[in-house]
Amino acid sequence: MEAGDSSAVVAVDAPLVIRNRTGIRDSERAMNQEFRRFYAGRHAANLGRPFAQKVLSFSQKLSDLGFGHGAEMNAREKGRFQIEVHPHAATVNLFNLPRIVK
Repeated sequence: MEAGDSSAVVAVDAPLVIRNRTGIRDSERAMNQEFRRFYAGRHAANLGRPFAQKVLSFSQKLSDLGFGHGAEMNAREKGRFQIEVHPHAATVNLFNLPRIVK
Protein backbone atom coordinates (compact mmCIF):
# COMPACT_ATOMS: atom_id res chain seq x y z
CA MET A 1 0.00 0.00 0.00
CA GLU A 2 1.47 3.32 -1.02
CA ALA A 3 0.09 6.74 -0.19
CA GLY A 4 3.36 8.65 0.05
CA ASP A 5 3.24 11.59 2.41
CA SER A 6 0.03 13.04 0.97
CA SER A 7 -3.39 13.11 2.53
CA ALA A 8 -5.38 9.97 1.75
CA VAL A 9 -8.59 8.22 2.71
CA VAL A 10 -8.86 4.43 2.57
CA ALA A 11 -12.49 3.32 2.20
CA VAL A 12 -13.11 -0.25 3.38
CA ASP A 13 -16.29 -2.28 2.89
CA ALA A 14 -15.84 -4.06 6.23
CA PRO A 15 -16.23 -3.22 9.91
CA LEU A 16 -13.12 -1.39 11.14
CA VAL A 17 -14.15 -0.91 14.78
CA ILE A 18 -15.76 -3.82 16.62
CA ARG A 19 -16.14 -3.56 20.40
CA ASN A 20 -19.18 -5.72 21.08
CA ARG A 21 -18.61 -9.39 21.98
CA THR A 22 -21.99 -10.49 20.62
CA GLY A 23 -25.00 -9.02 18.87
CA ILE A 24 -25.08 -6.13 16.46
CA ARG A 25 -23.40 -2.72 16.53
CA ASP A 26 -25.59 0.37 16.95
CA SER A 27 -24.46 1.64 13.53
CA GLU A 28 -25.62 -1.60 11.89
CA ARG A 29 -28.96 -1.39 13.66
CA ALA A 30 -29.42 2.16 12.33
CA MET A 31 -28.38 1.15 8.79
CA ASN A 32 -30.78 -1.81 8.87
CA GLN A 33 -33.63 0.39 10.01
CA GLU A 34 -33.07 2.74 7.08
CA PHE A 35 -31.93 0.39 4.30
CA ARG A 36 -33.34 -3.10 4.97
CA ARG A 37 -36.34 -2.38 2.75
CA PHE A 38 -33.87 -1.86 -0.14
CA TYR A 39 -32.07 -5.16 0.68
CA ALA A 40 -29.07 -3.04 1.70
CA GLY A 41 -28.96 -3.87 5.40
CA ARG A 42 -25.80 -4.77 7.30
CA HIS A 43 -24.78 -8.12 8.75
CA ALA A 44 -23.94 -8.18 12.44
CA ALA A 45 -20.29 -7.57 13.30
CA ASN A 46 -19.12 -8.69 16.71
CA LEU A 47 -15.95 -10.13 18.22
CA GLY A 48 -17.43 -13.64 18.04
CA ARG A 49 -17.67 -13.62 14.24
CA PRO A 50 -14.98 -15.56 12.31
CA PHE A 51 -13.91 -12.50 10.28
CA ALA A 52 -13.57 -10.13 13.25
CA GLN A 53 -9.88 -10.62 14.01
CA LYS A 54 -8.92 -10.38 10.33
CA VAL A 55 -10.61 -7.04 9.74
CA LEU A 56 -9.40 -5.65 13.07
CA SER A 57 -5.86 -6.72 12.15
CA PHE A 58 -6.23 -4.97 8.77
CA SER A 59 -7.47 -1.82 10.50
CA GLN A 60 -4.50 -1.97 12.89
CA LYS A 61 -2.09 -2.25 9.94
CA LEU A 62 -3.70 0.86 8.45
CA SER A 63 -3.27 2.61 11.82
CA ASP A 64 0.38 1.56 11.88
CA LEU A 65 0.75 3.24 8.46
CA GLY A 66 -0.66 6.46 9.92
CA PHE A 67 -4.31 6.11 8.91
CA GLY A 68 -6.52 7.30 11.77
CA HIS A 69 -10.16 6.32 12.05
CA GLY A 70 -12.77 8.39 10.24
CA ALA A 71 -14.43 9.37 13.51
CA GLU A 72 -11.32 11.50 14.10
CA MET A 73 -11.68 13.29 10.72
CA ASN A 74 -13.18 16.72 10.12
CA ALA A 75 -14.47 17.99 6.76
CA ARG A 76 -11.65 19.01 4.40
CA GLU A 77 -9.04 18.10 7.00
CA LYS A 78 -5.69 17.01 5.63
CA GLY A 79 -4.38 13.72 6.90
CA ARG A 80 -4.62 9.99 6.45
CA PHE A 81 -7.81 8.25 7.46
CA GLN A 82 -9.60 4.91 7.19
CA ILE A 83 -13.37 4.84 6.88
CA GLU A 84 -15.96 2.07 6.82
CA VAL A 85 -18.21 2.31 3.76
CA HIS A 86 -21.47 0.67 2.74
CA PRO A 87 -21.57 0.50 -1.09
CA HIS A 88 -25.03 -1.06 -1.38
CA ALA A 89 -26.67 1.62 0.77
CA ALA A 90 -24.73 4.36 -1.00
CA THR A 91 -25.76 3.07 -4.44
CA VAL A 92 -29.44 2.88 -3.45
CA ASN A 93 -29.30 6.40 -2.04
CA LEU A 94 -27.23 8.06 -4.79
CA PHE A 95 -29.23 6.62 -7.67
CA ASN A 96 -32.64 6.54 -5.99
CA LEU A 97 -32.98 2.79 -6.60
CA PRO A 98 -35.87 0.66 -5.32
CA ARG A 99 -33.34 -2.03 -4.21
CA ILE A 100 -29.67 -2.96 -4.56
CA VAL A 101 -28.09 -4.04 -7.82
CA LYS A 102 -26.68 -7.52 -7.28
